[in-house]
Amino acid sequence: MLYRPEQCGSKRPIGVHFMEKTTVTQSQIVDFLAERHGLSKTQATRVIHSLVDYFSVSLSSGHCVRLSGLGVLDTHLSAARMARNIRTGETVEIPEKRRIRFRPSVELKRAINKV
Repeated sequence: MLYRPEQCGSKRPIGVHFMEKTTVTQSQIVDFLAERHGLSKTQATRVIHSLVDYFSVSLSSGHCVRLSGLGVLDTHLSAARMARNIRTGETVEIPEKRRIRFRPSVELKRAINKV
């Protein structure tokens, strides 16, 4: 099934040069790993879960995760700010919080811009 950019989280408007997007799912990644490396699907699923767990622990501890050829995952602190409740008009304070940021590597940028 193909998804429109807004369904994948992209805020880009659809233009003349719109390229159909699909979402790669965890099960597709599991299938790829199992086939490529001769693993069972259970083993491939454990690998993915282990990576996600490791990334979560690392990021929550304040470390950044650098994967050569892919990019860097790190966290940054967004400042507290005031916002308005649209329904009531009431002013509400939104507290500061840590957010995850992904910065793609040069290699990844080059690869996705090769069309």
